[in-house]
Amino acid sequence: MTRALHRALLSAMLLGCAMPGVCWSQTQAALKKFDDVGNRPDCSKIPASKVAADVKYVNPETMFETQSYSESVIVPPNAHLVLISGQIPVNLQFSVIGNDLGGQVKAALDNLCRVMQDRHISKTDIVRLGVSYVHKDAADPFTIAEQLSAFFRREEMPATTMVGVSFLITNQIRVQIEATAITD
Repeated sequence: MTRALHRALLSAMLLGCAMPGVCWSQTQAALKKFDDVGNRPDCSKIPASKVAADVKYVNPETMFETQSYSESVIVPPNAHLVLISGQIPVNLQFSVIGNDLGGQVKAALDNLCRVMQDRHISKTDIVRLGVSYVHKDAADPFTIAEQLSAFFRREEMPATTMVGVSFLITNQIRVQIEATAITD
């Protein structure tokens, strides 16, 4: 989704539109250019950058063992960083996707995948994640970790920080996932 389209949708939805007919027709024209989030993207075919082979994932033996994230990640000095804004579980009409936290995490990861496809970033190129979620249950971090593991399907996971919050953008949105990637 382009930044202009995203802003137009947010403005129309959250703030109202001073000229609804103009906003509506511009938004509809822009929406025709994009697929709906329901069409699951496939990030698995994007080749890793050359610098991804030089990334070091460090999990000290003095720390508890986890399969969900790496304790630290060392990025090679010749890598370029790509900062990906927090992706939320919405389609192009700004309708929330997913009835539960697991479904919303999948939808947010689908949107992350779309950004990755646009920038030619592979799952291996993602070195850090930031996950904000509306905390409702003690099992929430485990639900998120399970979806992240299923998405990345790799032994060495990105460094990850999860933060439980009381509110995200609208009452229906429960998760936002941002990422840091590397490229050549």
